[in-house]
Amino acid sequence: MSHSPPLPVPIAVLTLNPAVDMTYEIDRLLPDQKVHASATRHDPGGNGINVARGFCVLAGEIGNLLERLLRQQIDTLTFERVDGETRINGTAIEHHSGAQYEISGLGPAAACSPGKKGGGDEAMT
Repeated sequence: MSHSPPLPVPIAVLTLNPAVDMTYEIDRLLPDQKVHASATRHDPGGNGINVARGFCVLAGEIGNLLERLLRQQIDTLTFERVDGETRINGTAIEHHSGAQYEISGLGPAAACSPGKKGGGDEAMT
């Protein structure tokens, strides 16, 4: 009698501060000069989203973009809309040196912080 492997158990992750990760490939980063990307990529990001796609808090137009990106990758998406704007993280990958430069953006003001009931004014990062 053969046994089938157990089915994966669905998990949910609460992602309070998701992001759209924008990656630019460039030849060389030059101080005080505009550089043009040879490739650009947009990915859903943020620690919770990187662990598992699940429940997240979305805000503004970037939240709309993040929702579209997530719906391409997961079957079930649950989210809550909040005021403000979902953050954008940026990465520049320099072909010349192989260096990677990362910038983490700010998210919307926290609607509810741990230990608090109600709104807080701190930004989620």
